[in-house]
Amino acid sequence: MWQYVSKRMSRNLNSCIGNYTYKELLDIASKIGLTLKALLPPKAKCGILCKKEINSVISLLACWCADLIPVPMSAHYGDKHNQRIAEAMSIELIVPDNDLHNNQYKTVFNILSGNIYGSKFEFSPESVLEDVSVILSTSGTTGIPKEIMHTKESLQSNIEGISEYFQINNKDTVLIARPICHSAVFTGELLTALSNGSNIVFFSDKYNPIGILNKLIDGHTSVLGATPTMLFHMTCIKTDKAIPLKKLVISGEPTNNRVVQKIKAYFPKTKIYSVYGLTEAGPRVSYLEPEKFGQLDNAVGVPLKNVKIKIVDKDYKEISDGSKGLIMVKSPSIMKGYYKNNELTEKAIKKGWLDTGDIGYIDDSRCLHVCGRKDELIIKAGMNIYPKEIEDLIDSLSVVNKSFVYGFETDSGQDIAVDIVLERIYNNIRKKDVMMLISGVLAEYQMPARLNIVENFNSTLSGKVKPYEI
Repeated sequence: MWQYVSKRMSRNLNSCIGNYTYKELLDIASKIGLTLKALLPPKAKCGILCKKEINSVISLLACWCADLIPVPMSAHYGDKHNQRIAEAMSIELIVPDNDLHNNQYKTVFNILSGNIYGSKFEFSPESVLEDVSVILSTSGTTGIPKEIMHTKESLQSNIEGISEYFQINNKDTVLIARPICHSAVFTGELLTALSNGSNIVFFSDKYNPIGILNKLIDGHTSVLGATPTMLFHMTCIKTDKAIPLKKLVISGEPTNNRVVQKIKAYFPKTKIYSVYGLTEAGPRVSYLEPEKFGQLDNAVGVPLKNVKIKIVDKDYKEISDGSKGLIMVKSPSIMKGYYKNNELTEKAIKKGWLDTGDIGYIDDSRCLHVCGRKDELIIKAGMNIYPKEIEDLIDSLSVVNKSFVYGFETDSGQDIAVDIVLERIYNNIRKKDVMMLISGVLAEYQMPARLNIVENFNSTLSGKVKPYEI
């Protein structure tokens, strides 16, 4: 992977990332890579745990230069989360940009000071890692980390597929406002930008829509990737200043028409791409052209180059009549598998096709629409109910800021519950009045048996709701 990325970066040595030129970054990464190479045998696992994202990038490139396997982590997610990943994967070395003195990791190498401390690591070669270039951790809807192995070929395929339609170059400046341990950021933003010579700036603060908006207004960035939640919160900030943003990529979670229209109105001169993917797929699977943004419900566009999509029923038989079913993906960018979990890998990959776990359909124009997660499906009195469809209808009400729909078990089967965050000016509205408003937009079989009005939802750093904490 080092050869691929360094070769692509060498075409634009004067482009900048943080306070470094590409040339300076490659030189620094090469020197640190030599140190790591003397410390560790090939294909040892290195947990990257830097507070500053630029240092995470240096560590990433240094690992590839030393033929090691980087495991990007985020200091923002806390010690327990990162410790759980390190222990589950038996990571040989942690690479931070500060001295960790709490003895929670066996061996540590500070890339800034060069200090090495802790007990000597134990290393046993693993044949499964021979062609692995990176391991990305994802929690999905469960909150339990899953470690996903990607090869050089899978990363390269996704980078080239994204580059073909996204068309960024050394005249663009990409603002990275989420941790690079997220696959959408890692491949879709960082590696794609580096491969195309784009300038990169980082916004490393915690979730801060106002701070990001101010970075956009100053006019020094032209490309941004963000979740719908982050962008929705930005649209709530009044400003009379122009936002000179050329391209915007929306990913990370489903959205609804109300949010889409607000984003579209807030960024009237920006090309907005709605994209779909998952860490297991590289991550990018499809993209919706800016001209169609906001025109089709739940649309995520057409597949990338070298990506095939099909819809199947519960028996994995292909559906071709436009009905809803399980979304399956086939591509060179699909993961090699889950680290040390062959059983889960076999469930996810069937005859070369990745079971995304998402429900959707393909319309007459071959556009993919995503309706929700298979594991979120509610079966009420024999009816298949997709939470996102109900959320979209409830979110269309003026009194509602955001809703979250989920199923719960009763003596007679499943039923529907909804948690709602109200718009501030309606905080005193009674629950029975909210139910009456909901009954005006939902069919009888979609009506919730439980309604909870909550102050807010727990969110990730990117603003994505954590459903497993609801």
